[in-house]
Amino acid sequence: YRTVINPRARLYHKAGATLKKTGRGRLRYYSEKNILRMLLKNYSAWTLTKVLPRYFLLLLGEFSFYLATRRGSMAWAIVKAVLWNIKHLRGTLSRRRRVQGMRAVGDDAIQKDMVKGSVKVDMFKQWLRGEQVI
Repeated sequence: YRTVINPRARLYHKAGATLKKTGRGRLRYYSEKNILRMLLKNYSAWTLTKVLPRYFLLLLGEFSFYLATRRGSMAWAIVKAVLWNIKHLRGTLSRRRRVQGMRAVGDDAIQKDMVKGSVKVDMFKQWLRGEQVI
């Protein structure tokens, strides 16, 4: 086998492409479960103090939005994702120790190439304009 690296390559992730047939509630559950675990494992403690409050505020807004628009299964998916992370916190912290011990670059180096803003806020704005929102 031969490994080739292109440092200018960019990855675009289509969320839930393999889960389309399982329903939106299930997709929402896996998405939030994995996002929260990824944040807890990969960010430094300093960055987490900045990111987590904003993340949970947006999550609360999304939860409220789903309740207000009578999409209880979507709201419940968010609750289940948070509960999963609480239940599996010990395992996440164990993985975090391993990940943090192998880090080669800081959060700033990673974040500089990330898309700015919030997909959740953008979707809410679309909904306010009367556009179709998934």
